[in-house]
Amino acid sequence: MQLDIRVTVVAVLLSALATFYFTNNQKTKIETVEKEVIKNNIVTVTREVVNKDGSKTIETVVTDKTQLNATKKETKVMAVVPNYLLNGSYGKDLNNNKDIYSLSIQKRVLPSVLAGVSINTEKQIGLVVGVEF
Repeated sequence: MQLDIRVTVVAVLLSALATFYFTNNQKTKIETVEKEVIKNNIVTVTREVVNKDGSKTIETVVTDKTQLNATKKETKVMAVVPNYLLNGSYGKDLNNNKDIYSLSIQKRVLPSVLAGVSINTEKQIGLVVGVEF
């Protein structure tokens, strides 16, 4: 009984340390995008002037305020998805009234699929497949 408690305590401590290690070492991906922006700003002013003799003079002034080669920088910060998942679980054997502790570790094999192994205190080992959605 004491051995099971010691194994459980060690397993919980190891899973806590591994969780702390894997969650604090997540890298963030920083992506910088530069875009060239050309703004066309042409102002046309047309004035019609009536002279004293009754003739009309039309003046057209075109002002080009176009800005060329202006760059715009955008920075996107995205969190990188962790590649490992560590699980610990507790269960009860209803037939023998025994406590069952299990530990599993999974690694990302596809963008939303994780695969790994599991072991428990009943000396059973198994494969684990998980889907993230």
